[in-house]
This record gives sequence, structure tokens and C-alpha cells, in this order.
Amino acid sequence: MTFNPSHIVTAEKELTDVLQRIGERPRIAHFKVEGIFKVAVSNPRKAVARLKNLCEADPELFLTTYHYIPIDRWCKSEIKDMKPIIKTLASGIGKNDTWKLELNKRQWKKTGHI
Repeated sequence: MTFNPSHIVTAEKELTDVLQRIGERPRIAHFKVEGIFKVAVSNPRKAVARLKNLCEADPELFLTTYHYIPIDRWCKSEIKDMKPIIKTLASGIGKNDTWKLELNKRQWKKTGHI
């Protein structure tokens, strides 16, 4: 989840409030990169769908938080670490399903880990 780093306290309260409104008990971790929280919820995809509905109903609840992105798996930024995870996730994609792989990298260095 992204937020304005100048408003970290407000963003964390907003995040907690909106997730509690949809019945989640979030576990929030501060990420090494400014403006990002890692948030553990019961089902990321369902939570983001419910947050979208909540935002459409009451956009004023989302003033300091911006992008809620469901993450299927976290891993190190190394191909050898990503390969087995991609294979596992790919096995769940049906023949007629559509899918998208999105790779975001921030402060990535080819020789190091984030």
C-alpha cells in the first residue's frame, strides 16, 4: 500500500481504520522504502476488492493512502528466488484464464537485495 511519506502517522491510522471497516485485522509493517507499508490481511485480493467498493461509496476515507495492491507472494529480487514462486502461481492459472504479472522494483541493485 502506498502513501504520502510526509503523513506516515495519518496514513497508518487511515489504513487501519479502512481495513477494520471491511472486517480485517491488519498487521502493518514499515517497509524499507518510504511511502510503502506491507500489510498482512486474511485474503489480499478480497480485501482490495472490498476496499475498492468502500472507496467508491466514501472516497473521503482515503485521503492519505493511495494504491492498495494485493501481493500473492513476496520474495527476494533474484531470479533464482522468483522462479519457483512463478511456477507455483502459474499452476493455478486455467487454460481460459487471463492473468497479469507485474514486477515493481524500488531501490533494486543487481548485486544486492532490498
